[in-house]
Amino acid sequence: GDMFVANSKADEVRVYRMTEGAAKPAQSEVFATGLHKPYGIAFYPPGPEPKWIYIANSNSVVRFAYKVGDLKASGEPQIIIDHIPEVHHWTRDIAFSPDGKTLYLSVGSGSNMALDMLPRPPGGGLEAWNKSHPVGATWGTEEGRADVLTFDPDGRNEKTFATGLRNCSGLTIQPATGHLWCVVNERDELGDNVPFEYATEVREGSFYGWPWYYIGSHEDPRLKGARKDLAGKVTLPDVLIQAHSAPLGIAFYEGADFPAEYKGD
Repeated sequence: GDMFVANSKADEVRVYRMTEGAAKPAQSEVFATGLHKPYGIAFYPPGPEPKWIYIANSNSVVRFAYKVGDLKASGEPQIIIDHIPEVHHWTRDIAFSPDGKTLYLSVGSGSNMALDMLPRPPGGGLEAWNKSHPVGATWGTEEGRADVLTFDPDGRNEKTFATGLRNCSGLTIQPATGHLWCVVNERDELGDNVPFEYATEVREGSFYGWPWYYIGSHEDPRLKGARKDLAGKVTLPDVLIQAHSAPLGIAFYEGADFPAEYKGD
């Protein structure tokens, strides 16, 4: 089969043709160049015969026409989503829902602690902001960040799916349930062992704490008392990971080499 890899530093996506049992690829080609810090890759529609390959740049999502077996892009990229803020956390991952109707996009925060945002209340005041935005939504320099967003496959109908995810650097679909999962890089400068990174199912409408809280209603001491209204509204993540280990990807096992109880983990 073919394995696609984003070479973010070189602004390209490569494809490696693998043969069964071989330790090295039989062929290596540059599929696309001229990208901008590419990271996430997804094929559309889901299934054995995709027609498009979507690539998440740090500032946009583009797609190339594709047929199984292509080693080089056959045409120019189509811009599907643009104007994604790219300062600070720049890794953008993407995934499609199993029915192919929804494109998920993770956009990490623009800072460690949103300190540029916090001195200034949102326009119109916090009460008005809360009424017109999802719970835990950030504003100013962090608006539309630390979120998982959803779009139609053509880039229309942007919505905020979940908030408070400081840097959801890896997205995937759990194959047995069809639910979205991600791994999150949490904040720094609270100590060597605080807070945990985590992997979690991303539930629609949920708030995962950043920047005011972490791992449930543990309040960040640097923002003590700033958002008492959010206490008790933070969704607990499913799997905790050692602090500062910086997980970047997540996958569920679907092979047959391990015992059956490992399948789907």
